[in-house]
Amino acid sequence: MKDVMKILRNIRPGARSLAAPAAVVVALFMVLMAATVRADWLTYRGSAARLGTLDRDFRPILKPKVLWTYKTPENFIAAPVPEKNILFVSALGGFNSAQIYAINMQEDPTTKRKAGETLWSKSSPFIKLPTVSSPAVFNNVVIFGDGMHQTDGAALYAFDITTGHPLWRYELDGKLVHMEGSPVVDPKFPGGPAVFIGGGDAGVLAIAAGSATFEGKNLTLAQLRDLQNTRWENLAVKYEAQKKKDPDFAIPPSDDALPKPLAKKLWQAGEKQWHVDAPLVLAGKDGDRIIVSSAFIENDHCGKRVVACLDKKDGKTLWETAVDLNPWAGATVDGENVIVGCSSIRYDRDQLSQGKGLLYNLDLATGNVKWKKELSGGVLGAVAVSDGMAVCTTTNGRVRAFDIASGEQKWRFAVDNSGFFTAPVISGTGENALVYAADLRGVLHAVKLATGEALWAMDVGRDNMVQAPGGFYSSPVLHDGALYLATCNLQGDFAGQPCAIACIVDETFKPASARPKVIVDKVHRYIDIPALVAPRKLPTLKDIYPLEVVATYPTPQGQKAHETVVITEVLPSELHKALVGLGATAGVPIKGDGEPTGSLVAVSLVIPGLSGKDRVIPIEKCIIDQRTGKPLPPLHWRFTGSAYRQLDPDKPEKAYGADIAGTFVTIYPVTDETVIQSDLPNEAQSSLKLEMNRNIIPEENAPLRLRIEVLK
Repeated sequence: MKDVMKILRNIRPGARSLAAPAAVVVALFMVLMAATVRADWLTYRGSAARLGTLDRDFRPILKPKVLWTYKTPENFIAAPVPEKNILFVSALGGFNSAQIYAINMQEDPTTKRKAGETLWSKSSPFIKLPTVSSPAVFNNVVIFGDGMHQTDGAALYAFDITTGHPLWRYELDGKLVHMEGSPVVDPKFPGGPAVFIGGGDAGVLAIAAGSATFEGKNLTLAQLRDLQNTRWENLAVKYEAQKKKDPDFAIPPSDDALPKPLAKKLWQAGEKQWHVDAPLVLAGKDGDRIIVSSAFIENDHCGKRVVACLDKKDGKTLWETAVDLNPWAGATVDGENVIVGCSSIRYDRDQLSQGKGLLYNLDLATGNVKWKKELSGGVLGAVAVSDGMAVCTTTNGRVRAFDIASGEQKWRFAVDNSGFFTAPVISGTGENALVYAADLRGVLHAVKLATGEALWAMDVGRDNMVQAPGGFYSSPVLHDGALYLATCNLQGDFAGQPCAIACIVDETFKPASARPKVIVDKVHRYIDIPALVAPRKLPTLKDIYPLEVVATYPTPQGQKAHETVVITEVLPSELHKALVGLGATAGVPIKGDGEPTGSLVAVSLVIPGLSGKDRVIPIEKCIIDQRTGKPLPPLHWRFTGSAYRQLDPDKPEKAYGADIAGTFVTIYPVTDETVIQSDLPNEAQSSLKLEMNRNIIPEENAPLRLRIEVLK
């Protein structure tokens, strides 16, 4: 137990931080294909807002269940990182050994891989030091550091996410040098992609992320992949030959037998001045600044308690602001606001009663303190910001929300007989947004972002699917509607017992692979979208609203789900892509006045007939004006394509807006985040009160298809 306590007292809270993309919070729009794809996880917690997710849609977990679990003797301090269908998790093994897992997140019908299956893993001795660093993912490369306070020197590693082959490393010697926090990758760094990471007493390092040197040659990532793949294949061939000749002495391929390219250091700042274990963050309109959180380590008399702003290009200090407690949580950026969580204690459950905290809002331009809040518990998890609120957890079992502008506390959620070492996850916006927080007893909580009202609590470790009780040091993450979190049993009632990684979903959850797909008929040039008849009265609303759109996501994801004819879980960008594939040309959507442009299409409903034969009915006949009882006149429907949405005002990346709003076809120009619009003007709403034609459309939730036919 003394060894365990020593580990905990010296683990930096930044170690549990997520590696995620410096500010990319939404999917990128694929050029020509018109389909959205998820951005890389470049920085801690997924974005500068530290939301713990990059999800572009909002599927709330209202009735949680465990989808799958993965049990292991290792302890999890660093938060997992999701990328594509892989969950990357670094663990602390026995005798402080290193362990990295790449785990399949959802069942893959193409590869037949099961959810929770290990794709590849890395451990000692290839990774020489303990791993408490959450990775970053960039260009199909996973990057993480090793080392912790008990060790000297550290290394930064890069592995191919598919094969697991090592691509490059950067090694650094020195006392009190370790890479516990999360790396931050900047794909647009001048001269090539760069990765930034805190190195303990080494300060802050900038390392080339897109290339490395081997045998005197500088190789790109593509060349590094080719080098390692070729060498691995040669080793495999040699191994097979040795097995036939002398199987007892045959040596299988290993990472140690592969080339070891070395990455280049670009610059270093704050060496022997700062002690940087907390995650860094890129800030500024163009991501041209780095916010650094440095601690003072009493036992070693090193570092200082400051938050500093650096020039990304060369590491030059632009400002430095002293703080009264160690800023273990690191910084969160919201426009010109730098929100920093501080704590008087580290990861030590025995010190929970002594924990005190501070929350700062610093001005990004000057470092001046806008406001400071004293808290009755330490802040070890990163602060998440959304809807003008900063949400933090504290070591005395509180989740608090503060108004970012004024510092006024908006609400407080309390957990008895427990505390939080983890950062919250925020999903969604407005009244439907949720906060998920995991506590030291192993309980996952869901509360409303707007009010702090508790929705549910789940003891994950004691669930029948898990049966491995443990607390949470590792912050949860959200990916495609599923929460991923991992337990830690270094201390507490279950110290020394197995830990678990768990996937938590709503009881109605459907993985992406199970979602319906568009059906394309290239001969007749139409697309069918599986759908259901929409409910006209939503339980969350008092009134029934006139129809404004034809198709959306169901509630609560669909922003127009209370004003639609049909609902579907198909992505709007899939319809866009299919229309382009049939030769249609996207035009320009409008919102309000104007006229939409784009290829002409016809919109119909395909309704199963009583005789078994489908009926194809123009959408105009399926909608009536309640005032007259007459159907809509024939309309011109245009394939406009959706406007893009920029969710992070400080970053240029944009998403296909319809994939976020969930709208496919609009009757009026009430939104430009749609795929198809009619030529009916906005002012027509005053003279029409549209409703479903119940003589044609079946009952609520009846299956049918939405058909889009390309005319020109």
